[in-house]
Amino acid sequence: MRQGFPAATARLPPGIRALLLQAFPEQELEPGINPAMTPERALVKIVVIVIAVAGLVWPALAQGLPGDFVFLRDVDPTIIQDIRYAGANNFTGRPIAGYDAAECVVKREVGVRLKAVQQELARQRLSLKMFDCYRPARAVADMVAWSRNGKETAAERRYNPAFSKADLFRLGYIATHSGHSTGAAVDLTLVDLGADNSRKFDPAKDYADCTAPAAARAPEGSVDMGTGYVVDAFMVVVLGGVQSLAGTVASAFILGELSGGIAFLQNDTVAKAIVLLAIVVLIRFRPEGLFTARVRA
Repeated sequence: MRQGFPAATARLPPGIRALLLQAFPEQELEPGINPAMTPERALVKIVVIVIAVAGLVWPALAQGLPGDFVFLRDVDPTIIQDIRYAGANNFTGRPIAGYDAAECVVKREVGVRLKAVQQELARQRLSLKMFDCYRPARAVADMVAWSRNGKETAAERRYNPAFSKADLFRLGYIATHSGHSTGAAVDLTLVDLGADNSRKFDPAKDYADCTAPAAARAPEGSVDMGTGYVVDAFMVVVLGGVQSLAGTVASAFILGELSGGIAFLQNDTVAKAIVLLAIVVLIRFRPEGLFTARVRA
């Protein structure tokens, strides 16, 4: 190597190093020397630098994904991606280790099946929206460390208002050995393409927790899956009795007043927990409901 040649160029392929030596005479590479620069020579310098940088980064870009993994975007670019762990819109409030890019990576077979679902949904003006796909092992380790750091902010509580984040693994909400690390598990939702989904997540905004009405929560654009009323409807039927229409009406009134009163004194989360506990006790001791209808034999 010529004297004064930058040490970093030792990593360049021989052909690119030869181009550098041809473009720059030895005296220009000596520290402290700054000869006159013509426009033509400046253009040559720029071209050579671009070629040198390409020689450094191209091998990394050409490596691709290991095994049978693919970028979902390459399989079906119409599937919406909102990879939460690559940003601040997740239960840690920060990017997770290993999520260097907001890209969904899956097994090829999973990608093909997701594409088939997407094509079916397109006929209904719906779309899949991916929240998480392949999860590196170091991301799982980062989540474990986060759950044990002894700190919990209000923003973090939005995602698990009913219990501490230290219980996320114990209760099975997050696994220490995640199926996501196989590339065969995904987190997703459905989006109505005809709806106004222009709201964007603002990390500085104080959103309500995940049990609040959709307008108060962080935006995600999911269609209404019915979770807000399916559980309540089930509890009404259980309390009133399957065969009693009058009992169903009465139980709806009872549960509504009970839940509203507790929510006024405490909060919505406590109200839902107490009502659910009451229903569990009822099923245990009176599975037919409180208002069983009399039927002829």
